[in-house]
Order: sequence, then C-alpha cells, then structure tokens
Amino acid sequence: NMCKVPCIGTPKDIEAIIDAGYADRLKETMWMVGYLAVKEKPIAMIQPTEKDGWCAFRQPDGLCELHDRGLKPTEGVLASCKVVEEDDIPTYETSVLRAVAHEWVKVENFATIMRVVFKYLHYNERREQDK
Repeated sequence: NMCKVPCIGTPKDIEAIIDAGYADRLKETMWMVGYLAVKEKPIAMIQPTEKDGWCAFRQPDGLCELHDRGLKPTEGVLASCKVVEEDDIPTYETSVLRAVAHEWVKVENFATIMRVVFKYLHYNERREQDK
C-alpha cells in the first residue's frame, strides 16, 4: 500500500490542506531524499505526518481522506499505483517526487511558502493557547 509514507505536496497543496482545517496532521520536516540520492541540499517543508505507521490521512478502508475533497498532495495525484517494469522506472532527476520537493525552493513560490509557514505556525500557536 502506498500510504505507508505520506505523499508530499507543493506549497499550494499544503496551503489548501491547512485552509481546509487539517493543520493538525501536518509537520515540519527536512526532505533528505535528494541529499541521499545525489547530495542535493536538504529541503525544509511542511508535509503530512504519519500515524500508526501510515499517512495520517489514510482512512480505515485504506483510502485517502483528502482524495475526494480535491486536497490530495501532488505526489499522490501523479503517482501510479501500478507496478512498473524495471526499464520504465524514472530516474531521480525525472521523478515526480523530486519535482514536487523542488517547488519548496523555487523563488516564484516564496510568497506561497511564507503564507504556509505563517498559517501553520499560527495554528500551532492557537493550539498551545487552548491547552
């Protein structure tokens, strides 16, 4: 099942998830895949968290809670559930995963990234005040 590891989303994906009221299922993270694959710098981002060994948005029936709401992160939307032939496996450089992760470092996304960070921090601040 693909939901063992949460799909990553673009800054716009994550902003939509926060705006829909799901900030409690997100976390700050450093994306290390690029570093491990080709020594790219780690990328700071906010992404879905895990719960009980699964993506926090995986429902008991195995389906994604975000899917029908149009909020599924881009990696999950573009990922194929089908087994691919060994010759058809994309390289790291051409992978959906890399393309989505790099949305978090594009200058043209800076304003969206700052909104996401602000909204996420604001949510956490309110949560702390409610305790």
